[in-house]
Amino acid sequence: AFEKMQAAHITMKDGDKNLGKDASDEDKVAQEEKRFVWQSVLALLRTLVVHQDAERIESLVQFCLPWLLDGTRAGAREQKKAYGIVEDILHAETQQCCRHVKSNLKRIVKLFTQSSSVAQTTSRPSRLRSLARLARLLEETPSSAANKRFLMSSAGEAVASIRAAGEKVREASTALLIVVRSEEHTSELQSRLHL
Repeated sequence: AFEKMQAAHITMKDGDKNLGKDASDEDKVAQEEKRFVWQSVLALLRTLVVHQDAERIESLVQFCLPWLLDGTRAGAREQKKAYGIVEDILHAETQQCCRHVKSNLKRIVKLFTQSSSVAQTTSRPSRLRSLARLARLLEETPSSAANKRFLMSSAGEAVASIRAAGEKVREASTALLIVVRSEEHTSELQSRLHL
C-alpha cells in the first residue's frame, strides 16, 4: 500500500505539472483518480501506522518529512496529512509508537522547530495539538535550555494563532498555552525545591 501511495503521489505531482489550461477531460479524470488513490492509501496508512513496528513507523515519518518542511501553497494538502500522521503517532498509546517517540524526542522537537515558519494555515490545528503533546513529553525529561526555548517558541506560536478564524485552531492554541504554562510552573517549583 505504501509503494502504491508513493507511485500515485509521484504521478499525481507529474500530472499537476503537465496539466495545463488545455487539459482534456480524460486527463482531469485520470488525475482525480490518482488523487483519490493517494488520499485513500494515505488514510489507510494513517490509521494503521500506530499498529506497526518501529521500522515502518520511521519509514512513514521519513516519507512525510518533505511535506512537513514544504511551505508552498501547492503542498498544503500534503502538509496537513503529514501533520495528521505525526499527531497520531505522538498521541498513540501503543508500545511501538511510545518507544519510537521517546527515542526520537529530540529529533521530533528539532523537526517541529524547523517547520514552524513554513506551517500552512490548514495544518495549524494538528501542529498545535502535536506541540502540546511534545510539551507534555518534555515535562518527563530533565529541564534544559533547549527545552525551555522550544516551549517558549511554542507558546509564541499559540499566542499568534489564538485569534485565528477557525475554532479548532483556537482550541488547540488554548490547550497548548495551558500545557506550556503548566510546564513552566512545574519547572519553577522544581528549581525552588532544589535550592
